[in-house]
Amino acid sequence: MNQGNDKFICPHCNSSNIGKCSVIYKNGVTKHHYTSEISGTVGNDIFNQQYFSGDMETTGISKTQLASLVSPPKKTSDITIPGIIGGLVFLGMIFPTLALVFIVIDKGITGLMDFFINKPSKIIDYVGAIVIMYFCSKYQSKRTDEIDKSYSQRYRDWCDSYFCFRCGNMFVIR
Repeated sequence: MNQGNDKFICPHCNSSNIGKCSVIYKNGVTKHHYTSEISGTVGNDIFNQQYFSGDMETTGISKTQLASLVSPPKKTSDITIPGIIGGLVFLGMIFPTLALVFIVIDKGITGLMDFFINKPSKIIDYVGAIVIMYFCSKYQSKRTDEIDKSYSQRYRDWCDSYFCFRCGNMFVIR
């Protein structure tokens, strides 16, 4: 693989016996898809046998050990505790909001105003829930952006990575 350039030499053992990780991975992964028909009988007694038939479908992926070693980076989960809390608060707001909609449908906007005048703590509940959902969604959005940025960098590094067949070192060439 040495193309007359020193950068295509393993920095660990100085071997030119290297390969691009993405090519090694692609050559070491095989996708399988099998379909078959199956039929037969079940039972010991000739009078009590049950006939069965059907189709069977199997799909899978197999990898060589080397392909597994040089696999592309996996994207980590972006679900956070604040994201879950914000989602639960949102779900908890669905039924009370529907109740308010039905009040408006039944009694008009004056019915809604009467509801909040008679129960001022409900205004605080709604405002508090909206504030919680806002900050939780902002945190979740920021965390998702950080994970996406980190994954993008790791994937770019993997695309530029090489594997040394002599010593097993993986390194980036730009």
